[in-house]
Amino acid sequence: MFKNAKTKWASAALTLVLASGMGCTRGNTKEKPSTITESQALAQSQAGEKEQAAETYARIGELLLSGDGITYAGGMFDKALAEDPSNRKAIFYSAFTDILPLIKGMHSQAQALLNSEEKAKVEQVRARWLKAGYREAVDTFFGETARGANEQTAQVYVSRYLVPAIEKSIAKIEKLEKMGGVDLSIPKANLEFSKPRATQYCSSGTITQPDGTYSSYWSCTETRADSSGPKDRAITVDMASLKVVKTYMRSILTSAKLATAYDLGGAATVARQISEAQKKGRKLTDRQIVNLIRAQNDLGQLVDRDAILSVRDQYEQIAEDTIALEESSDLLCKNEDRRQGDFLVDSICIEIDLANRARTLLDMLKGVTSIPICSSTSGPMIQVDLPRLLANPVTDLKTLLPTRFDRTGKAIEPQDQTFGGLFPDGDLIEALRQCR
Repeated sequence: MFKNAKTKWASAALTLVLASGMGCTRGNTKEKPSTITESQALAQSQAGEKEQAAETYARIGELLLSGDGITYAGGMFDKALAEDPSNRKAIFYSAFTDILPLIKGMHSQAQALLNSEEKAKVEQVRARWLKAGYREAVDTFFGETARGANEQTAQVYVSRYLVPAIEKSIAKIEKLEKMGGVDLSIPKANLEFSKPRATQYCSSGTITQPDGTYSSYWSCTETRADSSGPKDRAITVDMASLKVVKTYMRSILTSAKLATAYDLGGAATVARQISEAQKKGRKLTDRQIVNLIRAQNDLGQLVDRDAILSVRDQYEQIAEDTIALEESSDLLCKNEDRRQGDFLVDSICIEIDLANRARTLLDMLKGVTSIPICSSTSGPMIQVDLPRLLANPVTDLKTLLPTRFDRTGKAIEPQDQTFGGLFPDGDLIEALRQCR
């Protein structure tokens, strides 16, 4: 979406909290190490110093963002927010740690749906991470294929776990926006695969509670390098960066909801049958492909109407944010000071064509809209009723499949010329013919 945008987050959406360069080893420096512990945070909380306790917890969470520590970092941010719900560092980081633990489960589900080529690509990424020394990250995010995984179990996982987590993360980003300007700096090493100049080490232990029970706690040591050397750079998370991150999250959320609204059971079977035919040198006709799809009873059945209904609001927010970013292009795209700074998103260049498409989408969401259907401006215009389709989604996508074929098996026309009411005049096919 953000073409020509030099975005640090784009290459580090998942590595944001990996901080793989933050090794759990000590370095040789001239300064004494400083230690920060959960016990300190607990003492601050008991003394009524809630904001300080939140800062301590948030800093421990930040230092845990490496290797095995990723699993526990989210807990520290949760404790920070329990002490001070307005702690910006904890809000920002937890927006990502809420999602990351679910990636391994998603990978385990998706493994069963990938073909050999797609599995090879995933293995290439895994091998590249291992070669770079990110074994803990591999163990954290790459799971074994889940037993019995199929299209439907993957959909259930996405709708039951991933979608709510993304919604929660978006709410946290919006909370930061509502807090006004965000005075927050994140160590650059937490965003990129590069080693910080400060060595950090975290270890866990146990602490005795007042009731005599034991619980684990974390202690992290940080040793800053010689003050005469170059300093670690920091990344600033400003309002524009938050808007980009939020829009990116919304686009993922919308895709996830659309992917789970209709039953995909049997889709992989159809794809495999088509692929096997192609390998044997057979090109299936439209009629044969339609018959394969119709043979899958569950495929295309509406299973989550609310997911479709909620898509309208997501589309509206994405369009509005895209337009706002384009209208601020002088500040965000052509600003050399910003390019030379250390912002989470240092250059945001939204093309005018993309912004215009966002404006068209907003018009379409309001009601029946007339749009050009051909690439040339001289082509026909057709009526589109997007609100009707979103408010009354098709209950069985197979009703949109063609029912008439010529002698060669080529589809002549669809069963529903309005495509579920999206094209109320039923003139899409005729308009497309005029484009040729």
